[in-house]
This record gives sequence, structure tokens and C-alpha cells, in this order.
Amino acid sequence: MKKLILFSMVLFIVLSACKSQEGLPMGSDPYDSRLMDQDRIIGELFEEISSLDSQLQNLENENSMDVEQMNLLKSEREFLKGQLNRITGNYESLSQMVEDKQALMDQALLEIRSDLAEEIERGEVDIFTYNGMVILHIKNTILFQPNQADIREENKEVLMNIASIFKYFPDKIIRVEGHTATGPDTVQYPTSWELGAARAVNVTRYFQEQAGIEPQRLVAVSFGEWRPVSSNDTAENRAKNRRIEIVILNRPLYQWQELNLGE
Repeated sequence: MKKLILFSMVLFIVLSACKSQEGLPMGSDPYDSRLMDQDRIIGELFEEISSLDSQLQNLENENSMDVEQMNLLKSEREFLKGQLNRITGNYESLSQMVEDKQALMDQALLEIRSDLAEEIERGEVDIFTYNGMVILHIKNTILFQPNQADIREENKEVLMNIASIFKYFPDKIIRVEGHTATGPDTVQYPTSWELGAARAVNVTRYFQEQAGIEPQRLVAVSFGEWRPVSSNDTAENRAKNRRIEIVILNRPLYQWQELNLGE
């Protein structure tokens, strides 16, 4: 009876784990999470099968006549081996998907750097990736006057060039972040929150109204002065902190309909 209960528990755990894997949204970060989870499940199944093999070996060594117990252990072992084979197959398939996705990302980044070669060469834009995200760092000096949020007319072409790269990621969210060095302390922008927000919103509106980017893909965020990339002890370092960052994110993170919250 104890073995029957154990068998039922293992069945429930394995099926629940497999179901949770199938329900994860597809995208950059979930791929890595799914691989880690499946790797863990595979390890646990190996341990359980090894334990069952040991128990069966002990029964055979003892010349046990408990046929029912031996048959139950054998059935449990065969079930777990079947699950192990299925999950291992899923793991290999998912690993290939990750490799293919990374190859596409690498190709897209090559083309992006080619499209923005002039801006990168002038030091106006920098591009890097982090945890499956593409991040564009844009110097504030080419977009805004000090303590102002209106985009410089003469440099709007830089934003249009940046908007052209969004075609490489048609299914992803574009988050525009406003970062400042310190608070402007003006009537219009009493703190860095307002200034960072105004700049992020104006860039976001430009992408929608002038570049034709779908508004459902756009998010405007202000971090004010609270996420510096350098100290504010020199003019050069303060200039590094004054920036717009455009983060290309996974669309499922913002599709609240997929959370199945109900009415």
C-alpha cells in the first residue's frame, strides 16, 4: 500500500511538472527557465529510478517472494523511465530552439549595428544585450537641451533610424526609459522623476506618431536619477547618467490577457 501511495505521488508530481512546462509563454527568458526546470526534473527522475533499482536488487538478493511488491516497483520504474524519455526528448528539442533563437538574435544584432553604424561611430548610440533583451543606450545630449524634454529637431533622424531596427523584433515590446543625473529643480520639472518621464514620453510619442510603431508595443518609464551608470562627481560622469535607454522586451510579459485572470 505504501508503494502504491508513493507511485501515485510520483505520478502527480511528474505530470504537474510537465504541465507547468507546457504552459509557460514562449520568449527569451522563459526558454532558459524551462531548460533549467527540465534539467532539474530529469535529475530527480534519475535519482528515483536508481532508488527503485536498488530496492528491486535488494528484494532479489533476499529471495523475496513478495511478487506483488516487486511487480509494483517494476511498474513504477517503467513509468518513470517513460517519463524520463519523454522529458529528455523535450529537453533536446528545447535546447535546439534556444540555439536557433540565439542564432537569429546574433544575426539581428549584426544588421542593427550595420544600420546604426554612423550613430555608433559618433558615440551617440551604444547597443548591448542582457538576459535575452536588446538595450540601446542613447546620449541625452543629442536628443535634449539641459533640463528640457523637447526632442532636438536636428537630431530626430537618429530616432527614426533607431525605429527602423524594430522590424527585427516584430513580436516584442519597446520600453523607453528616461534617466537623468540629478534633479532639475525647475517649475516645470521639480524633480528628476518628471524630467525623465517627460523625455521618455516624448520619445515614445515620436515612435508612435512619426515612425508608425504600434502603440500597443510601446511603454514609457522614468527612472529619474535613481539608476545611475556612473557617479555624479564630474561633468563627464553626469553626462553618462543622462540618457535614454530603449529596451526591447518579451511581448508576453505585457499581455495581461494571457494571465487568465478571468472576469
